[in-house]
Amino acid sequence: MGPYSLSNWLPTTWLKKCLNCFEFVPFIARHVQSDIHMRDRAATRPDTEHSEEAHQTSSPLMAASSDLKGNYDVFLSFRGTDVRNNFLGHLYAALDQKGIYTYIDSEELRKGEQITPALIKAIEDSCIAIIIFSEDYASSPWCLQEVDKIMECKEQRGLMVFPVFYKVEPKEVRTPRGSYREAMVKHENKFGRDSEKEKLLSKILVGKELTVFSVDGGINLMRCRLCCKRVLLVLDDVDDVKQLNALAGGCEWFGKGSRIIITTRDNHLLTVHGIDEDHIYEVKTLWYGEALELFNKHAFLRSEEIVIRRDLVDSALHYADGLPLALEVFGSFLCGRREQEWESALNKLAKSPDKTINNVLKLSYDGLEDYAKEIFLDIACFFKGRSIQYIIEVLNSCDFDTTIGVQVLVEKSLITKRGETVQMHDLIQLMGMDIVKQECHDDPGRRSRLWLCEDVCEVLSGEMGTDAVKAIVLDLPKTEAIYIGPNAFTNMRRLSCQISPWPKEVSQT
Repeated sequence: MGPYSLSNWLPTTWLKKCLNCFEFVPFIARHVQSDIHMRDRAATRPDTEHSEEAHQTSSPLMAASSDLKGNYDVFLSFRGTDVRNNFLGHLYAALDQKGIYTYIDSEELRKGEQITPALIKAIEDSCIAIIIFSEDYASSPWCLQEVDKIMECKEQRGLMVFPVFYKVEPKEVRTPRGSYREAMVKHENKFGRDSEKEKLLSKILVGKELTVFSVDGGINLMRCRLCCKRVLLVLDDVDDVKQLNALAGGCEWFGKGSRIIITTRDNHLLTVHGIDEDHIYEVKTLWYGEALELFNKHAFLRSEEIVIRRDLVDSALHYADGLPLALEVFGSFLCGRREQEWESALNKLAKSPDKTINNVLKLSYDGLEDYAKEIFLDIACFFKGRSIQYIIEVLNSCDFDTTIGVQVLVEKSLITKRGETVQMHDLIQLMGMDIVKQECHDDPGRRSRLWLCEDVCEVLSGEMGTDAVKAIVLDLPKTEAIYIGPNAFTNMRRLSCQISPWPKEVSQT
């Protein structure tokens, strides 16, 4: 339970005039009567579910009316010593005169420190709660507990809540200050700090923007407000099914004609949420013409054109391989630079990935479980373009659950299946290789995987291997030889996969 704004349910004139509450009692009664009549009409209105007109004219009150079938029309929350014998009597009489069935408690129910079950049930059985904020209201633990329960029912059942300010300024409640501040200090000294109740009172009437501090509260609020509205909802970069359950749990949450667009890196997440394949679209990389247009938009912004060789532009496009983010980043970086700078920049990018692109691509990797991370790094360093069956056989021999691991990587869009082979975008592969290189930038013998010929030769000939090394793939040209020291593998106690030459022989050590 958390703080809420009630200004959307309260007329502005009410806020301004309630300081003189006696003359305003008839207005309060008429307003409550009007809302009750709206509720009753909503509860009895025929075919509201299928009527287009109903979808366009319904309100949150109508949406929640089915849950508001209590025994009382109104529950009055008040501090007895402040208002019971004067203002409260006038308000109760005005409501009663309008035929509004109102619950008002007796002093016998307010004994001890805890709110009684009878009061709790009365709140739950009411359709509207009127909170009368008076000078000593916050000094009563009963009153604070009542507010807590009222706001809980508002969140869970759509209970309507109207605040009335009797001889206090709204800002005294909102801040709190004055008598409300003194009451908070007393409660803090006696019971300890109760930040939730303090937030509740301090924010009960702030601005029009609603703040929700619980998932269930947000769900009920969305369903109440949007069930009869035609909405366009875009959920971008979703990475947890709980987000979908909380923001778009079902089609019935929104009105007829609504559209929900979800973007995610995890295809399986959509399946778990019950979205069938016919409604899932896999976004492809850009084809050459689109990629060139996007790249030029960022690389050649100036009116005076800098002449760049076509082969350099093609190299940049080839490196980006249709990935929009890469095209924008590369284009912006190369904008305004000369040919020599283009050449140098492209050579650098071929050796190490751009940091901005790498950080974005790495988000999917960071969300993997440890076993899937290991499989991803093996594919990036060793097995891109190899057959799925070959990869499964090799990695299963290293005690990996490869079949499910490969499927998870496909769902996360880190790899793709093309026929019987596994493919990977060049930038994603470079990201995986960079993760391994960052394990020890200067000493390849302290990395988990070795695949570059020069690194393998250096480690084996110099006997530089350590227990960090898990796998070695040596793709040695037929015309070259390699010297392997007699103790080259002595310290590689975790080495589980050695493939040499590529890929005919597979041996375990």
